Amino acid sequence: MFPLFRLALALASGLGSAALFAAAHLDPDTQPAYSIAPYTLQSRDLSSGGTKAYRPWFENGAWQGDVVEYLINELGVLSTDVGLDQTPPVASGNNWSARAAFAAMESSDASYWLNGRKIITTLYPNKDGKTQIPFLWDQLSGEQQADLDAGADTDGNATASPVLNFVRGERSGERAAGGSYRDRFSLLGDIIHSNIVYVGAPVGTYLSADYIQFKIDNASRAKRVYVGANDGMLHVLDATDGSEVYAYVPSMLIPKLAALALHPYAHVYYVDGELTADDARIGANWKTILAGGLGAGGKGLFALDVTDPDLTSESSDSGSNKKVLWELHGDVNDDVGYIFGPPVIAKLPDGNWYVVTGNGYGSTNGLAKLLLINVATGAVSAISTDSATGNGLSPATLLDANQDGQAEYAYAGDLLGNLWRFDLANPGNPAAKLIAVGADKPITAAPEIGYHPYGGYLIYFGTGSLLSADDASDTTQQSLYAIWSKASSPIDETSDLLVQTVSFPSETHTSGTAVRLASASPANWSSHKGWKVSLPDSGERLLGRPQLRDGRLVFLTHNPNTTDGSSWIMLLDAFAGGDNGEVVFDLDGDGNLGDSDKVNDGIPVGRHLGTGSMSQPVLASVSATVDAAYINGLLLPDS
Repeated sequence: MFPLFRLALALASGLGSAALFAAAHLDPDTQPAYSIAPYTLQSRDLSSGGTKAYRPWFENGAWQGDVVEYLINELGVLSTDVGLDQTPPVASGNNWSARAAFAAMESSDASYWLNGRKIITTLYPNKDGKTQIPFLWDQLSGEQQADLDAGADTDGNATASPVLNFVRGERSGERAAGGSYRDRFSLLGDIIHSNIVYVGAPVGTYLSADYIQFKIDNASRAKRVYVGANDGMLHVLDATDGSEVYAYVPSMLIPKLAALALHPYAHVYYVDGELTADDARIGANWKTILAGGLGAGGKGLFALDVTDPDLTSESSDSGSNKKVLWELHGDVNDDVGYIFGPPVIAKLPDGNWYVVTGNGYGSTNGLAKLLLINVATGAVSAISTDSATGNGLSPATLLDANQDGQAEYAYAGDLLGNLWRFDLANPGNPAAKLIAVGADKPITAAPEIGYHPYGGYLIYFGTGSLLSADDASDTTQQSLYAIWSKASSPIDETSDLLVQTVSFPSETHTSGTAVRLASASPANWSSHKGWKVSLPDSGERLLGRPQLRDGRLVFLTHNPNTTDGSSWIMLLDAFAGGDNGEVVFDLDGDGNLGDSDKVNDGIPVGRHLGTGSMSQPVLASVSATVDAAYINGLLLPDS
């Protein structure tokens, strides 16, 4: 059941303008911010006393960012005492703001940017991320110095580059201090698409003796919050107070860091891709690995060893201080493009652990490939599709079909509207195309997988993209799909799928809430090979992974063509795609699901969230029969 609904909506300053380009789908410099990163919860089970949540935030125009700690009680109520209407925020002490923590450190130590912060990167020209160095001028190679700040003293000391010093947080070069660089309200840059990752004690369910010992050894590990920001860094925050423990600058971003100091400042993406963290066995030892791409920030991917939550010295490249395992640079590996979605860390049938990801968009070769990167070595192998150039593979979902702890299959869509299955047990086999829905229906989010009651699996995916300013104005009708894995491939969209419809224009509940109704045609699995639901509003699209919950497919749609954007949360019957006859929204707010939540005897399957930038919903369990949905929202008025 799904009666509880929470929406966090906050005001941010004006949205900066951006030039329009001719690219139909991909132009990272102009990617809009209608879709933003979600809340991250320490736990999805609230029944035992609630949990803590972390919200990413940004202010456009000023381009400062924040991570704000929230409390969620056992009833699902979300709260924080951090006031975002002040700079820096002021809190009573029960919750923290990373922006306020940065401000406090700056005010107490004028040299915090140099002596208080620990910031690491990697050395190139090798561009493999194997040599970790402090992010200081005299530690960079000559090539890196030329890429970062060609006018600085190449023979100088650690602080000889004004640009590098600015990126580290030095203030004397800003206009308010008499310099020529842009003024910053905070050292923490805007956080738009990079999701927050919380890492505490290991939570894996592996039953091997060595993993159980790993969990025991790390049961009291210090809690950390990881997030990428558009200040050029991945930030590692102490989950107890929001202070920065250390930061990492992916070396592939060094050539574009100087843009951070420009006045006037045109917004630039940096560490803006989605992140994931999981445990993996490297050699004889279990480790906790964090991996992520750069999103619109650049063509690259990285992996960090975050088993030890601390960095005692930014100058050390050994022992627990060795954080960076490897990097993939798109200017070295022609398969690597702009990787937006989260990678997956998994053990594959060859017995090794890998970071698995679609290769993203805009790679040099322009092909859609699944990348398999050995966690321990950084060695890369790829499984290609037979798709045309000008393509790229989106985030993948992995399937452990026989429950042996190893993923046998991966499923992913591409920019040309194809859904693929990859045989991970036989990576030399070609990828299998399951369905082609057309190049005007790009698949940019990872699919969801659920059991089919008649055997096999249902693969759920949606279509739509938001990869450039031009992309935002696309009015092509997009759709949600479920296809049966046992069906012969490829599936024909026009003849093999049950079609359900969603009402348009919307209906209105007595509470004043705009809602949607859906058809309820039964599925005939002797003839149907899946189902399809077209999104009714012109330009509406799905940008995040749909989620299975209690027999429903839960997802949020965005429509940047409407004034200030518009979003809907939808819950469709997972088996047939329409309305399954059960009330799911508590629209009248009485705490119950019943006839008073219907509209003209119809059961709403969609609820309008209004305008603004929205995240995908994060679902948590209040009880065995009650769920809560948390949606990060920002209202971004035009400047």
